[in-house]
Amino acid sequence: MSVAAPARVSWLDNARGIAIVLVVMAHVWRGLRDAGLLEWTPFHQVADFTIYAFHMPAFFFLAGLTTPHSLAKGRGPFLYSKIKTVAYPYLLWSLLQGGVMVALSRYTSGKVYPSQLLTIPWHPIAQFWFLFTLMAFQLLVLALGTRLLFWLALPAFVVAGLFLSYETTAFNLGHFLLFYAAGAAFSESFMALPARIPLLAAAAAFAVLAAVSNLLGMDYHNMSALPLAVTGIALTCVLGLALGKTRAARAMTVLGQYSMSIYVMHILVTSGARIALHKMHVPIGGEGMLLIGTVLGIAIPIAAHILLMRLNLLWIFGLGKKRAAPAVLAREQEIA
Repeated sequence: MSVAAPARVSWLDNARGIAIVLVVMAHVWRGLRDAGLLEWTPFHQVADFTIYAFHMPAFFFLAGLTTPHSLAKGRGPFLYSKIKTVAYPYLLWSLLQGGVMVALSRYTSGKVYPSQLLTIPWHPIAQFWFLFTLMAFQLLVLALGTRLLFWLALPAFVVAGLFLSYETTAFNLGHFLLFYAAGAAFSESFMALPARIPLLAAAAAFAVLAAVSNLLGMDYHNMSALPLAVTGIALTCVLGLALGKTRAARAMTVLGQYSMSIYVMHILVTSGARIALHKMHVPIGGEGMLLIGTVLGIAIPIAAHILLMRLNLLWIFGLGKKRAAPAVLAREQEIA
């Protein structure tokens, strides 16, 4: 099986950028809802269902697309890379955010207790369930390969839908495996997508399925929402392609490249902003707080990433590689 070129694929970064914006916005409005600061209208209900039906499946699918290229480097390098870029950030940022949430438990809507910090290695907290689940999938693909993993993902998806409680670790493993495994198994085909795919057709299909799913009162966890998840993933990828090299694409590419930093930091930022604005009695309505929280939840993690990069500290926080010292770089250039 041939493998995608090692260079970054711009439409993948665009797609990640789209997905991370949806993640931050959805988490902000749920936080405001749970804190009683946002009126939960039918519009919010429809938007919440529609976004949650596909934004995390999209992240798993996009992660699967890059898996064959990573595996081609060898089993050892693959495992070492995923420990550095997934397992280590999972543990570190879970402890960092969990510790802050314990300290501020009387101010936050999502409670974390001290005892939960001890169970983080096997019981994820908050948004870090994604990294925990992703690492499990990467261990599975390392052991089974992409094709076998896909065929095992199909019955796992059905078992999770029929027998497991929603939003548990077991459910997440069974339900989301299908999206990751599909990306890994069919990576070659998707990486070769043509530059021109009818965006309007993809958007129309998604809109129709979203409308039908909402009218039927589906739960986005349910197996019946799979067509909506698939069309949402397709629309995300097609939109990433359609952006091409436009100005909007530059912004989405940046967001996609910084998506890991945004993901691990955004809850701390948005929760802190919500608490501060509320305690200071700033006269801003729920929609205004939603806008401010979303912007800050994206901008501050990017700023923090850039600062850590300039200080050569990204590697300590599991967000990038350690830069070699100038003397080492000079020696490498002489050898080359």
